[in-house]
Amino acid sequence: MNSTSDSNIANLGPHSQNGVATAVVKEYARVRLQCGTHVCFGDPTGAIKYSTIRSTSTTYSLKTQFRRTDRYECITWQTYHTKLEAKPVHPRYGSAIRAFSNAFAYRTSMEGFQRRHRSKGLAANLPTEVLIDIFKFAYQEHRTLLRSHLQGYNKLPSLKETWIYEEPLSATLFPFAVAAVCPRWCDVLAGVPEYWTRLVILVDEDPTDPITIRSCLQWSGDSPLSVTITRENLDPNQSDEQEPHRSRVPEYWTRLVILVDEDPTDPITIRSCLQWSGDSPLSVTITRENLDPNQSDEQEPHRSRTIHDLLQPHTSRMESLIVSVLHRGSLPDIFTDRGGPVTKLKTLVLSNFLDDNFKAANQRSRKFRGPLDAPSLNELSVSGHCFRDHLLGNSLQMSKIANITSFRLSGHGFIDEHAPGLPLWETLRTLSQLPRMDNLTISDVRFDALAYRERYTGSPISLPRLQTVAFEKLASADLEAIHVIIKGIQLASAIIKECTVDTLSNVNLVGYLTFDAIDVTQDLTVVLDGWSGGVLSLRDSPCVHDWFFQAMSRDLAASPYSYSYLSAPNLSEVIITDCDMFSVSALRDFIYARHRSHGVRRIRNLTVTGRGPAITAEDAEWFRGCLQRFLWNTVQPDGKRYKVNLFSAQVIVT
Repeated sequence: MNSTSDSNIANLGPHSQNGVATAVVKEYARVRLQCGTHVCFGDPTGAIKYSTIRSTSTTYSLKTQFRRTDRYECITWQTYHTKLEAKPVHPRYGSAIRAFSNAFAYRTSMEGFQRRHRSKGLAANLPTEVLIDIFKFAYQEHRTLLRSHLQGYNKLPSLKETWIYEEPLSATLFPFAVAAVCPRWCDVLAGVPEYWTRLVILVDEDPTDPITIRSCLQWSGDSPLSVTITRENLDPNQSDEQEPHRSRVPEYWTRLVILVDEDPTDPITIRSCLQWSGDSPLSVTITRENLDPNQSDEQEPHRSRTIHDLLQPHTSRMESLIVSVLHRGSLPDIFTDRGGPVTKLKTLVLSNFLDDNFKAANQRSRKFRGPLDAPSLNELSVSGHCFRDHLLGNSLQMSKIANITSFRLSGHGFIDEHAPGLPLWETLRTLSQLPRMDNLTISDVRFDALAYRERYTGSPISLPRLQTVAFEKLASADLEAIHVIIKGIQLASAIIKECTVDTLSNVNLVGYLTFDAIDVTQDLTVVLDGWSGGVLSLRDSPCVHDWFFQAMSRDLAASPYSYSYLSAPNLSEVIITDCDMFSVSALRDFIYARHRSHGVRRIRNLTVTGRGPAITAEDAEWFRGCLQRFLWNTVQPDGKRYKVNLFSAQVIVT
């Protein structure tokens, strides 16, 4: 960009000149950036792929601080004060990150004014579809493919898309240069997490505002991050005594990831992070690099106990605690071992893969006794073992966490295959004590054997707020029993993944029904014959073949002179993803049969994406003519992609 454009961008506010937007877009159409040199850092977690450290004097080491990151793929730290060799870096001004930071801070301070005085310039009033295309093009201009290293024998290298190396203080750094144009451009960009996976933070005398940092982190979602922490002026002759303090802003240390595998996070590192976080709310994740249930680790419970003891004094300020480990003995005793109400805790995830006999970690005297009092707890995910030990039939404990809206029960296997499973009726009665629960997931849980399960005769089980359910790796008989209990509830959506469904027929009151990874031996028409919902999603399911669509097209009417009646009478939208066992002709005949019938609704919308059959121009024109909305974008085994143009029905093969 020329100096005039740089000057304009650096001082952008809500009333920027329209020429700036044009200049930015034109510049992005031709910019090409040279790749820089990455210095390997030696990350024990394996999460950090590259790192670059540039410094000018010595104060403290940053190496251990990067071990707790779960999303960082690249960390670059350029400051005065580290223990690494000095490398002079020339000062840079008019950077995109500075322009964006100033514009965003200005916008935050003027929110009320902006609501009353919207910008009426060209940049702020371009159609959203045009902006999306512009930003997508600009994003791709800053991406490249890197070939990964070989990992093990007989493994081919793979290509991974990543950011092109660019000076962090570049005036054209995406997305910051574009986001600084006007608030509306920033709002559109904020809706795409991939755009915000590269973050630059300034720690000089005018540091990046914490609100800006938090917003960027929020916009990035759960995507991997590349973070650069630097200054605009890295002159080694100018000291800055406040820089270390700005680098240790408490908000930076409120998200902590701790490893408990063979190379665990050092306790000194954990104590330092907890100290730097001050009194701020904490989000803590305890996990390991390798969660292979086939590899036991007898020392994991002992290492975990050390971690839990360090975190114990800080439990009261935790907003989120996620523990994902191998052994049951490595889970914290948060339901009994704590010191009073945990009023800030909103998310609690306790997951383990093995129900083991390692008791050493639990052989200690407890200072505190339960139950867990967490009035703000909104999301709870526990293993079947934890549920059985602390929640099953425990009315007092359930009353202390009664505000939960999302509950996940997963993994209840045993070393002893003959051990009894969870009692299904008592499990459902326990869940009914969560009156605000609207989202329920049950995954890979073994319930008591059907032969020993008596018919339920107790008081009615009520789940009045339930809206969405997801069932994974459950037996058909268990699914049937659960749906008998909830059959009177109008569910917004249900996901059935990797389950057997040969006896399931009580899903009539589900608006949006998803089948995911259903085996070829299963017959979905058993479920769909009486289903009254409107949207059917089929994902990665070999049972979705030509016979399935033929069976869904058969007339179920009792008399040949009556109105024809097909399965799923209210079905109006079909979404097919990664299903490659059916033909286009079978799908076309299915839709045509429903259009001829007077007893069922027509298919209005069809989406076919991912792995799937090739489509001809004739078929595309037919679908487009009889559907309100039609989207086709499939990939063949040879890599060929068949995409139908949304406006012309032209088939594009790439």
